[in-house]
Amino acid sequence: AYTTELLDKADDILYAAAGAAETEQEKLHVAVMHMPIWHLRLQEAMNTERRVEAFPQEWRFKTDPDKSIKADEDTKSWGTVRIDDFWTKQDAGKDYHGVAWYAIDFTVKDQFTSSLLSFYFAAVDGYVEAYIDGKKVGEQTKPPSLMWNQGFYIHLPEKLSAGQHELKVRVEKDHAAAGIWKEVALMNLAQELSPYTRYVAKRYKETDTSFVPQRRNKDYRQNFFDRIDTLLNATPFSAPEQIK
Repeated sequence: AYTTELLDKADDILYAAAGAAETEQEKLHVAVMHMPIWHLRLQEAMNTERRVEAFPQEWRFKTDPDKSIKADEDTKSWGTVRIDDFWTKQDAGKDYHGVAWYAIDFTVKDQFTSSLLSFYFAAVDGYVEAYIDGKKVGEQTKPPSLMWNQGFYIHLPEKLSAGQHELKVRVEKDHAAAGIWKEVALMNLAQELSPYTRYVAKRYKETDTSFVPQRRNKDYRQNFFDRIDTLLNATPFSAPEQIK
């Protein structure tokens, strides 16, 4: 529903309002109204900017009710499932709860072997462990009640060689909806961000810390701030001239 055209129109209106605001209080009120648009912009940037490869929608998949699957298991005989919806809503795992594994092949090109690579998961409902070529590279251990609709990064701890690799994702959830249900992408965090994304990240954090009571949605806000910090990658911010 939130098309680029809609977000652009909202930006135009709100930046015009900010320009018309005369007091610091009025400017803060306009910025607070702008926060949902900035939030959507940042979510989109996390999933698209610095992207090396977007993984396909169909992955190899296998349920693991007795938790016996090993990270180095051959996955060629597994079934398939889509990652644009919960496994609990698809034939491969309908109404199943517990542990399940996803697997997908991907290729690292020569120019990215020295890059700072990371996987970005737009949303996974469940606890997550990620493996490359059978070796664990990271996990997401916060409760699904907090993380079911939030994105997160899993950084690669070492450089990957050029060529084909296999990503396996172990997901565990014992109730309700479960599984990967939004995009997964390989990101190069060494790549520069657009100036506008840097500006939005700075303004969002400034407004949040100035206005929103710290006791509200503490865990959600901290997770989103952590993702913003990863997006910025600790590079000094420089506001673009046209929006200083």
